[in-house]
Amino acid sequence: MILTKDADFFDRLSLEGPPPKVVWVRLGNLRRQALEAIILARWPQICALLEAASLVEIHPDRLEALSLGQELKE
Repeated sequence: MILTKDADFFDRLSLEGPPPKVVWVRLGNLRRQALEAIILARWPQICALLEAASLVEIHPDRLEALSLGQELKE
């Protein structure tokens, strides 16, 4: 699994498919402590979504999961 803020991993996953599974952080600029707090608070949901998906996007107000072009939302 890769945890990243970089869109390149999304592009790679779109072209080549998994593995790896990718957690794409789309929160903008945050201090490290705030970023860690958000990820830790959502980590159980992220792990659950990764069971069925190859990509989880972390947005300020939601999580989105994608698997081979099929969108799953929580």
